[in-house]
Amino acid sequence: MIDDKHPLDEAAEQMQAAAEKPVADLAPSPDYWEFKTAEDDSVGTFPQAEPVVEAKRGQPGHQSCVDSFGFPDLPDGLPAQKLKRPAKWTDALSLYVWRDGYLLNEAALQVFRQVNLGNYREYPTTVTGGKHDERAYTLVYVDNSIPPEALDFERSEFYVQDMISIPIAPIEIDSYEEWLAATKQARNGELEGGEKFSRIGYKRLYFRQGQSPNVDLFHLGRLGIRKYISSRFRRAINESGISGLLIKPNRRLFNS
Repeated sequence: MIDDKHPLDEAAEQMQAAAEKPVADLAPSPDYWEFKTAEDDSVGTFPQAEPVVEAKRGQPGHQSCVDSFGFPDLPDGLPAQKLKRPAKWTDALSLYVWRDGYLLNEAALQVFRQVNLGNYREYPTTVTGGKHDERAYTLVYVDNSIPPEALDFERSEFYVQDMISIPIAPIEIDSYEEWLAATKQARNGELEGGEKFSRIGYKRLYFRQGQSPNVDLFHLGRLGIRKYISSRFRRAINESGISGLLIKPNRRLFNS
């Protein structure tokens, strides 16, 4: 069988494996799962949907238009989208603009509504595919940022990583204030073994007793861009069979 994988894809996979090396041999968490829209062959291309008319800065639909709470400022709904030519129709579509959101058809939307989404907004839209195939979707934008006070820094484990997330060396951090200081030092290249624009990653992160999130989809704010879902949300998605979402085992975040 001929391997037709592009060299850039192979390089990306190698970098991803290197970035995951600190946790590759750890048992996955029973509490939380990593979550995002799919990027594999099942969706054709990533992102799948893009605006029919690209909005200019300051216009509704542009990434710069947010309300006072940080949500998309779209009083009339998300402007019409179109399916990119290589993309496939899935229940959840990835977006070129508002990539932190989830573009859901009715089946997927009902699954999201089953769980506690906390702070979120819904924006209706239409997506057009080939041969004028127009379908109704809804942008669901969720923003549940867990405050650092909920985390047990003393029990957690951290390491210095370079700008593309390759691990460099472990570092001891016992408080959020120490994490802020170490982050600044890493960015300035002041940590041993590091270089400019290095970052602080977490190997194992624990919530304090009684401080675990009560929402089913969240992120950790300044501590990272990963999104996590509860076991309840994972079960609802798997039982529904909706397509276009990626759920991965999480080896970094745990309850206390």
